[in-house]
Amino acid sequence: MEYATRASVRVRRAGQESNIKAEELVPGDIVILGAGDCVPADARLIETKELQVQESALSGKSTAIEKRSFPVATNATLARRQSMVYLGSMVLSGEALSAVVATGVQTELGKTASCNH
Repeated sequence: MEYATRASVRVRRAGQESNIKAEELVPGDIVILGAGDCVPADARLIETKELQVQESALSGKSTAIEKRSFPVATNATLARRQSMVYLGSMVLSGEALSAVVATGVQTELGKTASCNH
């Protein structure tokens, strides 16, 4: 998804907030998300405030999904992982702090795009 790699992303590194290019993200980075942001990587939610996202790039469903920062079962399906946000999703409302867990082809969307059929 070329548009996601050219985006500027708000991150918190070493206690300082700054903007970096999405392709510079690495696992462990803290990303600050707000309404209108495209999620630049797969990330676990740390804090949320009325967060709703659209995950149509992954699920095909265009409805808003409420996200929260509570733990889920390790074997939960993608649709039940309310404490995760995924590359290519759009933040519709609210805000969040999230910790990057995967970038590029290691993301759920990247895995789908790289499947050989």
